Amino acid sequence: MSSDTDRIWDFIAFGVVEVTTSVMMLAGLGAVLLSLDWRLGLVVTIPIPFVLAAIFLHGRRMQGLFLRAWRKWSQLTDCLSDTIPGVRVVKAFNREGFETKKFRERNTAVLGKFTRIHHAWTSFWPGLMLSIQILILTVWILGVPRVLGLSGASLSAGTFVSFVLYMTMFMQPIEIIGQMARMVNRATSSAYRVFEVLDTKPQIVDAEASVRLEPIQGRVTFENVYFSYDGVRPILRNMSFEIQAGEMIGLVGPSGSGKTTVTNLLARFYDVSDGRILVDGVDLKSLESGHYRRQIGMVLQDPYLFHGSILENIRYAKPEAGLDEVIRASEAANAHKFISQLPHGYDTMVGERGHSLSGGERQRISIARAILLDPRILILDEATSAVDTETERQIQDALDRLVKGRTVFAIAHRLSTLTRADRLLVIKEGRLVEQGRHQELLEIPNGVFKGLYKLQQELHASSVV
Repeated sequence: MSSDTDRIWDFIAFGVVEVTTSVMMLAGLGAVLLSLDWRLGLVVTIPIPFVLAAIFLHGRRMQGLFLRAWRKWSQLTDCLSDTIPGVRVVKAFNREGFETKKFRERNTAVLGKFTRIHHAWTSFWPGLMLSIQILILTVWILGVPRVLGLSGASLSAGTFVSFVLYMTMFMQPIEIIGQMARMVNRATSSAYRVFEVLDTKPQIVDAEASVRLEPIQGRVTFENVYFSYDGVRPILRNMSFEIQAGEMIGLVGPSGSGKTTVTNLLARFYDVSDGRILVDGVDLKSLESGHYRRQIGMVLQDPYLFHGSILENIRYAKPEAGLDEVIRASEAANAHKFISQLPHGYDTMVGERGHSLSGGERQRISIARAILLDPRILILDEATSAVDTETERQIQDALDRLVKGRTVFAIAHRLSTLTRADRLLVIKEGRLVEQGRHQELLEIPNGVFKGLYKLQQELHASSVV
């Protein structure tokens, strides 16, 4: 995204002009040399195609070397971009030595690749320059005797001097092309990596005659849905259910059962492997994905905030929103009070990923962002699991206001938080095994939900003791 595109820009801005000018000069000066003396002109021009072919073949080799070097360079930068944000974890587990060793190994690998490039270049360039000097020497050896009248057709001193001057000019473009070859190969290998990304076909593609639902009512139907992330291990198996518009649905089940996968499919981050998902009776694959997602709100367990002000983060869902709308959304999310107490209010910078705010504050900003969007379908993924009791109460109050009049899919491991849900869908090993209201599921003998609820009550009782 940065280094490779910069190398391509460098070549387009400078290399293209230099190479084009050099090729034009070679053609023009070659014609001039042949017109001055065709015999010496042939001595100079005939070897040039072979010299250019050698530059081209060497360039093919250099391109492969540069491509491998850039991949090693990417591995080095990956090491830094992975380690620096996780520096607290590194220090907490005393892994500085391990990370330093990993960086040195990758740095040594990069050094080895670029050293190989250096050796390949320094072994080729002197040979190229030697060939050019041999050509110049050959012209002197053949031309001077003719000027002195000692052999061959006579050649005037003035013509020979002109020929030598033009020949000197003729050799300069060859040197420039040789020098530019390295820049060309750097840019070519970088372009290969860039287009490797640009030419990647997206897995989620809108249909040619995609449909817009304006607005979405919120009726959701899963019909015999199967899904696998890797095409081998099934995550959802024959999942079927229907949700009416305005219902609040709780998704519960053991970890890894497929709850989050259901919401990922609903947001169309992935397409189903088999079966279909209908929204208001229309196949999800037939909807225009961008327009559809603008009517979906998501509040996640770990809310993501961008580097910028609180105002910018809340407005991210609706950039054209006025300050009054943002404040109303913040008040509904129980966020306005703590925002107003910050030194710069809504203009306070939150830092990278919102590190300057507490978990509860980040969550309430995330809820304000969702309220501002005014979505028709709302996805809550463990929205209150990582906060204290007081903050959970404030967040829960905000969520109660947010869910009104919307179709809601709420994932929660803390089953007591789903008592207000209209219906619970119990998922186990990718299958829908139970569904019903909270109290109804507790009355099922040996039910999955009853077992989970009983286990949580026992854990809660033991923690209190």
